[in-house]
Amino acid sequence: MADQSRTGSEVHPLVRRLIEKKESRELRFVSHYRMPRPGQTEYEPDRVIDFLGLDAADLSAAATETLEALDHTAAPGWIRFRWQLSAFTYLQDIFDAPFYVSVDKNPLLLFEQFYFYFESLRLLRESLLCGLNGFAVATNALLRPFLEFSVLQNYYYRTIEASGSFAELERYLKNGLGPNARTALKKALPPHAFCKPIRFRISQHLGGLSQSTLHPYHPVLSQAHHRSDVHVHSLDSFHFWQTLSMVLEAALWMYYVNFPMLFSPVDVLRRFGFNGPVGVFIDEFGSLAVRNSLSRQDRNVFSAYAEAQQKTVDHIAFYNSHTDLSDDEIISGWRADDNGPFPGLLNGYVQTVAKLRATRAALAHSPRMRIEERMKNAPQDLDTLDGWIQLAKRGAGN
Repeated sequence: MADQSRTGSEVHPLVRRLIEKKESRELRFVSHYRMPRPGQTEYEPDRVIDFLGLDAADLSAAATETLEALDHTAAPGWIRFRWQLSAFTYLQDIFDAPFYVSVDKNPLLLFEQFYFYFESLRLLRESLLCGLNGFAVATNALLRPFLEFSVLQNYYYRTIEASGSFAELERYLKNGLGPNARTALKKALPPHAFCKPIRFRISQHLGGLSQSTLHPYHPVLSQAHHRSDVHVHSLDSFHFWQTLSMVLEAALWMYYVNFPMLFSPVDVLRRFGFNGPVGVFIDEFGSLAVRNSLSRQDRNVFSAYAEAQQKTVDHIAFYNSHTDLSDDEIISGWRADDNGPFPGLLNGYVQTVAKLRATRAALAHSPRMRIEERMKNAPQDLDTLDGWIQLAKRGAGN
């Protein structure tokens, strides 16, 4: 019988692919964008699989079955949760890129300022994926950093806008030192009475998530009460998305306050063509996702607040100062060298927005220092007691 043992030189195909990917130093950022066809009257939120950025074949059997059951059951709130996921995706389309101080020296700051949003989006996707697979504790544990990143994104956006400078963001990117949690939450929202309950809600969610998942928790919170295996759903864990929806809604409220134009959709393509302002405005379907992410009562309240903001008034005035473009004028702005053959007005707009999304996601994560460089001064032998003795002496200054 032939010797079936493996030698140490053999490399598993998966490991080989990962090594090749690392050595190539190439990362792919894939994005999608969806909008209804002309004349369409019924709308649905993005599919969960599209929000995750995956193909159906990428899901495990457990996740596939869970997702099918959730869509089939259509529990109260499930469709609105899907609208919340869609709305969070569409937020990126309204992020503007003002040329403040430091941009001339480092243009990447225009994109790096939204690092916190894109990282929170990654955490939200991972949390949802854990939930679909039945990992309830991991699902909730990821929600805390998701919400913290959302707070930081709104904090830095408001700080940059108020100061007209990227200085504080640059300090964070250089040394990793940011505001303390209390300051970040305080300044992530305007000092209006309208924002007081929003700030309180976020604070409560952060505290609750800390107690229930990030630290040793009370036995009453243990998953062992309703299931014996970590990878199998119980009826309780099957509704994991309800906690996710509650935390996600709190994050969305922050953005709805700071980006009031989300409630005032415009025809971006007809007014500006393919080369309009970056961000600032949102189209009808993006705004529809925002409105449908809220209850009817909250929708009216947030819409009224948004319409009353001076920022909304100014942006609408800017929009109205332009006139609609003809089809020929719009087509003339298509850059075939960069985008390929002209695919038609609607498809061209969808392609333009999707490309901008992918570009922003890639440049928001541009590395300041590679991991290898950071590890040069890292202590060695951390898998031995002696190594930790040496590290303890260094930390104590001995």
